[in-house]
Amino acid sequence: MAQLTVDIPNTSVPRVRQAFAKRYGYRAQVDNPAYNPNNATSPTNQPTIPNPVNIDEFIRRKIREHIRDIVVAQEQEDAQLAASGTIDPNLGIT
Repeated sequence: MAQLTVDIPNTSVPRVRQAFAKRYGYRAQVDNPAYNPNNATSPTNQPTIPNPVNIDEFIRRKIREHIRDIVVAQEQEDAQLAASGTIDPNLGIT
């Protein structure tokens, strides 16, 4: 499998993380699916928990999705263009 590597200078990493988080809605805390509002809030019953997906994995996923979306969109456009060339617009209607 081919790999694509992007080198980001250490001084730019915080900016990249912040931009992806804001642009794509990453949250460091997420709703706790086990939270029970009928019980008192406690260390084991919190409304939010740390996001199990860290910011770096979130960024990698967004990059993969972006690449996939570009490829699919281009292949769909190519298929439409190829199909349009096979249609005979002459219906013989007089």
